[in-house]
Amino acid sequence: MLSFVFGGISLMLIVGINGSSFPDTAMDQLWQIRPVMSENLGGSAACYNPETVLLGLSPDSVANYRAKAQASPVDILQAATTADESASGSEESSEDKVVETYCQFIQEDNSDLSHDSARMLACRYQEEEKKYGFKQGLLLAIGHVESGHKPEAVSSEGAKGIMQIMPATGEEFAEKMGIWQKPCPRKTPPDIRRAAKKELEKIVSNPGTNIQLAANILDSYWTESGKNLDKALQRYSGGDREYPNRVRLVQGCVLAELRRM
Repeated sequence: MLSFVFGGISLMLIVGINGSSFPDTAMDQLWQIRPVMSENLGGSAACYNPETVLLGLSPDSVANYRAKAQASPVDILQAATTADESASGSEESSEDKVVETYCQFIQEDNSDLSHDSARMLACRYQEEEKKYGFKQGLLLAIGHVESGHKPEAVSSEGAKGIMQIMPATGEEFAEKMGIWQKPCPRKTPPDIRRAAKKELEKIVSNPGTNIQLAANILDSYWTESGKNLDKALQRYSGGDREYPNRVRLVQGCVLAELRRM
């Protein structure tokens, strides 16, 4: 039995005897929480298809991802919730397979990206997940949830890039990682401080270093939370309680595809 909490209501999904499928009533259960979605997300309950809301995807993306993974939303849900929080060694898919799968998902998110650009992002995700011991698909899922893989994305609060990093957080971790040095306000001329600020903006906005920063930030939060990934993800989002569910469900799409290939 798997338990998920949406808007404070616990939703129980019964796993089949062989652990590989859910009963037909599971999707009915998902439909029953539409009023909860409406209450917490705004709008009419009729607007919320659980296949869309639970995955945090647009309707078109749901159709594309389901076709790619050849799995129902409930199967994807299971893949997400049975994923380990760290790398699983020999059970991990090959690097080439991971990069190609990531590349396809990225281009489905943002068709304006060239194949080379999408592949660069895919390689960076794979490298950073391996570096920090994150389960495959985790960083990719965050990139989807945060920006839909739009490198130029800027939120109303000033968060930037694919992984939506806030300026103050970017400054803190860029300095910790040794890729940027904060000038001393009292001893540094104004023009040098302005140049340093522009350099930091480039680092945070660059897709590759944006992902590197996000991975380091998440790893720091993960460590500080005692390796509790849900707490780390919630902190990364700024306190959104549903954020870990949304990330895990998108990650489930990726894992379902990797298992199928």
